[in-house]
Amino acid sequence: MQTAILVAACLASTVQTTEMALTIDGAEVGRVWITEKLTGAGGKVGQFKMQLIKGPQSVTIIEEAEYDKDGRPVRKTFSQGGAGSRVATFSGGVVTVVMEAEGQTETKAIPIPTSADVRAKSEFWFLRDKPMPGAKSVYHRFDVKELAWVKTQVTYVGPGTLKIRGRAVKAHLTKSGPGKAWVDDHGRPLRIEAGKLVMLKDG
Repeated sequence: MQTAILVAACLASTVQTTEMALTIDGAEVGRVWITEKLTGAGGKVGQFKMQLIKGPQSVTIIEEAEYDKDGRPVRKTFSQGGAGSRVATFSGGVVTVVMEAEGQTETKAIPIPTSADVRAKSEFWFLRDKPMPGAKSVYHRFDVKELAWVKTQVTYVGPGTLKIRGRAVKAHLTKSGPGKAWVDDHGRPLRIEAGKLVMLKDG
């Protein structure tokens, strides 16, 4: 137990940020930054920042999520340039979402399901926990944009190799629905596929 606490404390002092190229049908359309950090209490804080670029114009989308040590959501946020923001906090069996747009503020309260598991254990894979090939994380995820709980399954397929810009690297493959993600031994993303959208680590 003491060793686990010390390891978590060491990891918590390190922030992992990965910069990736964002492509659609092979053409680069923007940049992505993914940041992850373990907290002193054993939880996790993550940020997904995407900048879409079209000519001289750009739009930045930022999503943030915080989980406790068991993978339960604590806080989630979403913002899209000047289009407003949403902040969801999870407490007392309720998700309280504060939405701001065009100078207006609206608050909604949505129940946290009591009959479904909301622990996102896969959020800690390789960052803290080492899953075995074939491991599954099945849980209900709160979509802050849709204001709904969505059943989600993430499967660790196993280790292998991935070519990044002509160079073969060791990678762990996970799948969720039609999406695929390859990460390194520390959980840093190397390649993410979601339909025609592909994110590829720089370097």
